[in-house]
Amino acid sequence: QDYYPGNSENTFELLSSGKESDNDPNFPHILNIPLSKTSNKTESAAMFRTSVEKILLPSLREFKPELVMISAGFDGHWEDTKGNNGFSHLVEEDYEWITEQLCKVAEETAGGRVVSVLEGGYHVERKAPAPTPARSTRRQSTALPKTSETKKENAVKPGALALSVAAHVKALAAAAQ
Repeated sequence: QDYYPGNSENTFELLSSGKESDNDPNFPHILNIPLSKTSNKTESAAMFRTSVEKILLPSLREFKPELVMISAGFDGHWEDTKGNNGFSHLVEEDYEWITEQLCKVAEETAGGRVVSVLEGGYHVERKAPAPTPARSTRRQSTALPKTSETKKENAVKPGALALSVAAHVKALAAAAQ
């Protein structure tokens, strides 16, 4: 059990206690950085970014990785209630921001070498709201939208996963230029 979150017997206890790290001497470069439940996007972003800036990035820079590997999980998105049970309210910009930060560290210490793999995210699509039943009158029937407009309105829209991945890839692409 050398991998987070199972890197020590007390990890789950630590996560629920709000401690920053278990400081296990056997695993000095594994950080457990729990985030408390938040109630809105602003609070989530502030807590997330502060933790990254004060804990993760300084530790990464001290470690000086020769390759930055990102296990990119997007289930902290505010719309992904299946993935985060309403505990987190991150938005696409938060994922883009952390990717930019990790790419900066990779540039400083690893010659820009980054590998990113998709870990999670479960909000796949936004379904269009069901159409409101119209009363059957001649006046309304002439005001019904055209077929192409109806299809566009009822089209499945990308969910939080797709939007977050797009923001992540945007930051990776920008760093590669």
